Amino acid sequence: GECNISKIMVVDDEVKECELLERFLERKGYDVITFYSGEKALEQVRYEEPDVILLDIKMPGMDGLEMIEQVKRDIRFLELPIIMLSGNDSKDVVARALKNGASDFLKKPFATEELLLKCDLQVKDYINVQRIKAKEQELEIALKKTKEAEQHKAMFLANMSHEIRTPLNAILGFVDILSDEELDEKKQQYLQTVQNSGDLLLNLINDILDFSKIETGKMLLEKRKFSTKKPFKEISQLFYEQAKENGIDLKIHFSSDLPRFFIGDIIRIKQVAGNFLSNA
Repeated sequence: GECNISKIMVVDDEVKECELLERFLERKGYDVITFYSGEKALEQVRYEEPDVILLDIKMPGMDGLEMIEQVKRDIRFLELPIIMLSGNDSKDVVARALKNGASDFLKKPFATEELLLKCDLQVKDYINVQRIKAKEQELEIALKKTKEAEQHKAMFLANMSHEIRTPLNAILGFVDILSDEELDEKKQQYLQTVQNSGDLLLNLINDILDFSKIETGKMLLEKRKFSTKKPFKEISQLFYEQAKENGIDLKIHFSSDLPRFFIGDIIRIKQVAGNFLSNA
């Protein structure tokens, strides 16, 4: 089979043998680069970035076993397939080649079709591995961007809630002062409604921050004892005037068998009740 996007590096001190391999592999669609020494090939491997190396074991100077050991020291080439070529296929030689990082072994002289088959398989596996790694890197980058976006969002929410809390706390403070000074019962009810509305708004601001807690699984519900009727009375007061303006008669009714107290998160209960009334 032909391999359309692949580069083979041939490293062998036998010039004629290299020329034969070049012609054969180029006819099969490979881009072939040849070096006649391990030293020169080692210098160029990082620039050429081959998809597979055909490496002769026995060469003057740096032999194949030493070169493969040097190549595999670079983390970028840990998965790079290297097929060792040798006239000696003793168990010791093969074991040393595989130990140093060779992915396959061929004894000289070899059938060119066998060599082609091994090259095709090795290149295919290598390209698949590179694609998987590229996808993993893309996912890692995407995850990093998502985390950064979440951090920016949390920071924005914290800043905004702080900016809103400051004037709201001032309003609630003045309402509290007016409540102490005001003797008229009707106005006291109005001030109490303003106070309840402000408290509810303050709780809603805290809920904005809670959304980020929900996303990270850190949301906790309080378990406190509270008067069963209190939150519903307060919420109905907030919507009484609005209902009246719309011609709606808003009444609150409690079942006779309703317990006097509940244990739960009163803020969440008021929020849910408020949502129901607002929608209605």
